[in-house]
Amino acid sequence: MIDANPNAFEHGFSKGGQTKEHAILARSMGIEHIIVAVNKLDLLEWSRTPYDTISELLIDFLEGIGFKEENIITIPISGLQGDNVFTRSQREALSWYTGPCLIELLDEMNLAGKNMKKPLRVVINSVFNSTTGQLRNLCFSGRVEHGIVEKDKKYVVMPACAEVLVKGAKKEERNFY
Repeated sequence: MIDANPNAFEHGFSKGGQTKEHAILARSMGIEHIIVAVNKLDLLEWSRTPYDTISELLIDFLEGIGFKEENIITIPISGLQGDNVFTRSQREALSWYTGPCLIELLDEMNLAGKNMKKPLRVVINSVFNSTTGQLRNLCFSGRVEHGIVEKDKKYVVMPACAEVLVKGAKKEERNFY
């Protein structure tokens, strides 16, 4: 979700902005398809120029971090007014956009399923300290994205090269602790 207001977009896209940070994080997690919803174009009277500028900058950046051009979709929306979110906009000022609405794009995405043969990749959901008797352990929980986690098996967490022991796993939810 990108704010089309010039100052908001520039702030989010600057060196320390969350737009780039979140895109890099998404790509590092193995996400291959991305929809860029350029929001608040209603405040700019549905001008195509800011939409094209933002789309071009983001597509260049996203390709530079490993997304393929055919897996990047941009769409002009107004979250507040609902244009191009659940239904295609009928506004004359937005007649230049002839593509699907956001929900149609999401419904049409062909996403690959989990691949248990790939190397183990886990998304960490929470980290906490646990005290058992005299031992203090750093514990974490997460969701398996690829590969297989087995109870009582040791793994190496990168980039710290820390060895961990899996004490439990919930197979049906692909969660572990």
